[in-house]
Amino acid sequence: MKTKWGKSQISVSKYIEAQKLANKVVREVMDKMKPSTESHLKLRIADKDFNLTFIDSKDCLRTSSASSSDWQQTIIICADDRRPDGLMSDLWHEIIEMICACYQIRLDHQVIGILGSAIHQVLRDNPETLLTIAKKGE
Repeated sequence: MKTKWGKSQISVSKYIEAQKLANKVVREVMDKMKPSTESHLKLRIADKDFNLTFIDSKDCLRTSSASSSDWQQTIIICADDRRPDGLMSDLWHEIIEMICACYQIRLDHQVIGILGSAIHQVLRDNPETLLTIAKKGE
């Protein structure tokens, strides 16, 4: 199939298959990262090492599903019983907030939310392309 710009377009079934694969991978990663209590990971942003923590929602102190602190160098994601898309969008949102803090960039909070969701969508919807790029970089 061709788009009106002449570029190849994958079939709907291939798209759905790729999206299911991407969601499965995200779910597997999230399951490994969030045991029943807490999971701590390191994430380097600019010249700082952040503690990335996935916790059960019942342990979240705030009403939001995620929070971050440049001063404490932490990113906390409330993880249990949430869809992978929501978790990953929140994670990208918090990463963008910390990038902005590290480089003293001012972005409207709504813009940060849109960028977080958009980055997750691009990664989720293009797994084969991203894997190909990653393999070429090895």
